[in-house]
Amino acid sequence: MYNFFNVQSPLQMLSAISAAEAFNTRKKVLLINLSKGNRKENDTQIVNLIDYNFWDEVIIHRKGFGPTRKILRNIRLVILKLKYQRKIDTYFFGEFRDFNMAVLGETLKPLRKVLLDDGAFTITAQNKYIRNNIFPFSHILENKKSRKYKSIFINYSFPNLYSFFKLKMVSDQVNYFNHSDLSRKSVELLAGEIYFFGSKFYERNNMDLDDELSVISRALEKYKGYKVFYIPHRDESDLKLKRISELVFQVKNLGKPAEIFFEETKFMPEIIISYFSTVLYTCYIKFSNVSIVSLDVENDLKNEYWRDSAKSIYEYYRELGIPILKV
Repeated sequence: MYNFFNVQSPLQMLSAISAAEAFNTRKKVLLINLSKGNRKENDTQIVNLIDYNFWDEVIIHRKGFGPTRKILRNIRLVILKLKYQRKIDTYFFGEFRDFNMAVLGETLKPLRKVLLDDGAFTITAQNKYIRNNIFPFSHILENKKSRKYKSIFINYSFPNLYSFFKLKMVSDQVNYFNHSDLSRKSVELLAGEIYFFGSKFYERNNMDLDDELSVISRALEKYKGYKVFYIPHRDESDLKLKRISELVFQVKNLGKPAEIFFEETKFMPEIIISYFSTVLYTCYIKFSNVSIVSLDVENDLKNEYWRDSAKSIYEYYRELGIPILKV
């Protein structure tokens, strides 16, 4: 029997490594899903986290192009089915909303499924979907091209969690993460410095570029006299970063996931600012003396789906005592 890990982002990869260390009685198979080349920083950070001596098998899939994309995806699914179906103890996957991850999970017929951390969306997955028994793929399965997958979801069950978020579970659901391992510490602060962790609102057409820049400018008007470093999301565009640098903010690329930076650094800025990013929670559980600010952009987002997600995450952060700043 194997434990199978299916990821597509650096944070999912870090969560998979942690889970693999915790569930170390089975052979470990890692499936990494890379972009078709349009998410180079994301792909680089994932690949840099691979330790081939740790995993028993590493499978790397890269998204295809054009009409051959679906053919390639189906071929890969058949290969994995032939090799691993009914041989998986636990299927760990990183994205609750990803239809392909769900199809593979149902196809392999594991003994159990476990959702890894996928940023703060884990909060939405649990509090909106799982706790309310909302199946996430109803709309997709109504699509003519996807109806053929309906039969494999007949016995669909919601996953357990492996999440560093402390969330309320439903009956018989388990969060396997050991929260007793989390301990906050005091760190040496760089007084007068702010790290503003960005997001890809413009790149996802969730905000117009000028609107996103306006939010950043209005927020930082409240912190005049501070030295501000803008930490870009790995998928932010060069165009936006150029505009941000013109606002007299220094763009600082960490070159690694924030979670690893927090683990390795000996110094932290006085203040961390972001929207509803996982970075805020990671900083919260790691450091006891860093000021954390969450910017409320719920009503600024174009997409209703993302407004709903933001709402649930802001509610969770308020419960923790993280300040929510309206701008």
